[in-house]
Amino acid sequence: MFTWSDEKYKLGLKSVDEQHMELFNIAQDTFDLLNLESGDKYHEIMAVFTKLKNYAEMHFAHEEDLMIQTNYPRFSAHYEIHHQFLEKVEGILHDVNEETDEKVLINILTFAVDWITDHILKDDKYMAEFIILQTQGND
Repeated sequence: MFTWSDEKYKLGLKSVDEQHMELFNIAQDTFDLLNLESGDKYHEIMAVFTKLKNYAEMHFAHEEDLMIQTNYPRFSAHYEIHHQFLEKVEGILHDVNEETDEKVLINILTFAVDWITDHILKDDKYMAEFIILQTQGND
């Protein structure tokens, strides 16, 4: 369901692209877990979702460092988008419990992955283009 495509998602910043690929791998692992025909998977689902959140935190920090290093003009707005996403995910993790329906967990995962892919295609694409131009100018 969540498949990386170089043609669609590759930005040209190796470290960022590698981290984006890992986010897709984590999302796919979560999706696969949701589709297993077994009993209660709440703890496994939450563990993978927590992994997705933690990886996103690390990834966002990396992007923010790159933006600071290149004096990215949209840093504040991009940072705020990251912050809002992480706040929403924290709220979800706080509110979800063992009684939460699996469909709700699927909706949460879909929200997270949709947000990540949309963010890559819009905000991160613009950021990467700026950073590449800045770093080429320093050669």
